[in-house]
Amino acid sequence: MWIATGHYARRVRVGAEFYVRQAADSSKDQSYFLYRLPSAQLARIVFPLAEWTKAEVRGAAREVGLAVATHLDS
Repeated sequence: MWIATGHYARRVRVGAEFYVRQAADSSKDQSYFLYRLPSAQLARIVFPLAEWTKAEVRGAAREVGLAVATHLDS
């Protein structure tokens, strides 16, 4: 089983261990919140937004007609 989150963070593998690293969009990075996750949990987590900026995410949402494209940041 895999879990995908909407967090802005990267997952990296070093040998057999997984770690959280800063996202491409440093202004939205959430790695500080996720750093305590153990490697076994990180092995099953996907961060699809890791390489995206907030502007790119909003643009993609706009292209497919999602209303969240115009929502304010939380």
